[in-house]
Amino acid sequence: MTTFSPPLRVTVADSSQLLCSSHFQQLTWTVEDCDFISSAKVLPLSSYELIVGMDWLATYSPMQIDWQHKWLLISHGQEQRL
Repeated sequence: MTTFSPPLRVTVADSSQLLCSSHFQQLTWTVEDCDFISSAKVLPLSSYELIVGMDWLATYSPMQIDWQHKWLLISHGQEQRL
């Protein structure tokens, strides 16, 4: 983990800004048995454990998303995962 001094200001989806004082260059994280490695900024979030950014979404595009049923289908290696 790397620390920022002074902390960075990060703009989130609702246009508010949060202070970020640390960063992971290669964070390994898992969802539904799929492992990912991403850079990640550590933010003071109260409701979420992880928020993927536009860079992550672009990496796995195109994808199928059903907002009403809250799922997305991405290609991960040789598989498509829900």
